[in-house]
Amino acid sequence: MDLRVIRRTACICALTLAACGSKTPPALHGMQISPPQPAMNFTLTDQSGKPFSLSQVQGRAVALYFGFTHCADVCPQTLALLGKARAEAHLTPSQASIVMISVDPRRDSPAALRKFFRKVGVQAIGLTGTAAALAPVYRSYGVAIVPQKHDIAHTDAIFVIDPRGRIRETVPPEMPLKDVAADLRTVVE
Repeated sequence: MDLRVIRRTACICALTLAACGSKTPPALHGMQISPPQPAMNFTLTDQSGKPFSLSQVQGRAVALYFGFTHCADVCPQTLALLGKARAEAHLTPSQASIVMISVDPRRDSPAALRKFFRKVGVQAIGLTGTAAALAPVYRSYGVAIVPQKHDIAHTDAIFVIDPRGRIRETVPPEMPLKDVAADLRTVVE
């Protein structure tokens, strides 16, 4: 066999092995934020009536959602989706937290948040606060809120934050369960 053919074959084999060994991170299914952006830290009141800062969950993934307890459909469905996705991804709340920030602080007391999470059946962190405390959080995450006669229209994107505290993607609440689960698993890893 010609020495050039042997070298070329060895080179092709080495490149193939190197390509097989390199691990490209899987793509996320939602709208990826590239480069990932730092998530704004904030302090609001949780469902136990205690102060809660986003920095408290640094080191784990976070699915951050804006919603309200009197919502008839989208908010409870979104929280249920996140709970099922976390379970399907075989993640615990200590690996991936679900956080819902109220867009209806007038009615969303800590007690109302606790009752809502029990009703939906999802272990999550519910946050509320004064209008002054919530306004910069809404602004930072680009959340629009439009009160209506019997409802509140609001931005319904889910912000997926990695363990380093960076927003990696936004996810629409209608994204398939398997894709949400895959993205949570990817962000945790």
